[in-house]
Order: sequence, then C-alpha cells, then structure tokens
Amino acid sequence: MQPPALSAADFAVLMAKAGLSPTPAQLASVHAVWGAMEAMQASVRTPPAGTAPLSAGAAAVEPAVTFTAERG
Repeated sequence: MQPPALSAADFAVLMAKAGLSPTPAQLASVHAVWGAMEAMQASVRTPPAGTAPLSAGAAAVEPAVTFTAERG
C-alpha cells in the first residue's frame, strides 16, 4: 500500500476541520490507509481546464459519474 503524502499532523488537522475527533488509535489507523485514498483521488479523471466540474462537458469526460433519475 502506498504511504500517505499527507503527514500525520496535517491529517489530524484535516479531520478536525471536518468536525471529527477520533481517538489517537483511530487517527493512526485511518491515516495508515490514507495513501490508498490519495491514490484513488489522483486516478479519477478531471475535466479539461476551463470546464466546470458538474457541466455536461465534464460528464462527457467521465461518463461513469453521471446519474439520471427516472420517474416511475
């Protein structure tokens, strides 16, 4: 597994900003796998520069993230 690029201290700040207050053991165990989350985030395609993230142009770049609700 890829080690996290985010330091443990910075990760603790990130968790606090999210309103979470994990125990030191919880923080350490989540941080230990955070590298996998960072790798997943990096692997998700982003729309071309100048394209709004939720626009139709962005959906064409990443059709797997589109959703259409059908009335039934």
